[in-house]
Amino acid sequence: SEGKTSDADWESCFFIWHKPTSNICEIPNISEELSKTMDEYVSQLYKFAERLSKLMSENLGLDQETIMNAFSGSKGPAFGTKVAKYPECPRPELMRGLREHTDAGGIILLLQDDQVPGLEFFKDGKWIPIPPSKNNTIFINTGDQVEILSNGKYKSVVHRVMTVKHGSRL
Repeated sequence: SEGKTSDADWESCFFIWHKPTSNICEIPNISEELSKTMDEYVSQLYKFAERLSKLMSENLGLDQETIMNAFSGSKGPAFGTKVAKYPECPRPELMRGLREHTDAGGIILLLQDDQVPGLEFFKDGKWIPIPPSKNNTIFINTGDQVEILSNGKYKSVVHRVMTVKHGSRL
């Protein structure tokens, strides 16, 4: 049907859990060297997210540990990586890479493609395209649970990924 986008997403993805328990050894075709490098990178991201959650809690006038504790079970906070690829799409007008949504969780650190566009945020009634990120820029997004915890002071932003005819987006 012309003009209507599909209810499916043009996305291929997998998850790697880092905390409280890592499953990186179960992911096929990841070399020991890449696994080690990723562990180091993720531990720095985790420290960054921890610091960010403390600052956000403080900004809300709460104890520094409030947000972090809200996302912690008996073994600590859940922390993982979603790796997503949005392949070239022959009919981008009929398919979204990832349909309009908010993220359910807490603090989302997004490292997006440095060449292929597609990410869009919904602001003031319109879609704002986010250009590819240079220099490993990290976008910080807050999820639904943070919006609830903050009583709406931190918003869970509606966003989507558009498909493109030329170029795969990671």
